[in-house]
Amino acid sequence: MPEFSQKNNDLRGQLLKYAGFLLNRRAYFSAQIRKKLTEKASHLEESDHRELIDEIIIELEKAKYLNDDYLLAGYIRQKLSKLQGPKIIFFKLKELGLKPEQINRALKSDDLAESIEQAKQKLANKYAGLDSYQLKGKLYQRGF
Repeated sequence: MPEFSQKNNDLRGQLLKYAGFLLNRRAYFSAQIRKKLTEKASHLEESDHRELIDEIIIELEKAKYLNDDYLLAGYIRQKLSKLQGPKIIFFKLKELGLKPEQINRALKSDDLAESIEQAKQKLANKYAGLDSYQLKGKLYQRGF
C-alpha cells in the first residue's frame, strides 16, 4: 500500500507543478485548468486522477491562484470593449467550460450592466447612419 501512496504523491506533485507553470504564464478558468490537468495525467498514463485533480483545483482556489468570478468579469469587459454583445460572450464562455448560471450571474451584475449599455451605445453610434431596422440587425449580429 505505501507504493500506491508514493505514486499518488508523485502524480500530485507533478500536476501541482504543471498547474503552477500554467498559471504563472496567464490566468485560466478552473474548467480550463481541470481539462489541462486531465490531459497531463492521461499523458502520464494515470487512471485514477479525477479526485486528485479536484483536490488540486480546490487547493488553488483557496490559495487565490484561481478566481473564476474575477477572471469572468475581466473577460466580459474585454469582449465588451471589442463591441461583442452578451449573447456572443455567453456562448464563448460556455465553450470555455463555465456553467451557464455563473455566466448569467456575471452578465447581470450591476457593474457590468453599465458596461453592456455603453458598448451597445458605442455600436449604435458607429452605425448611426442606418435606419432602425438595419441598426437592430447590426446589434443582433454583434450579440446584443
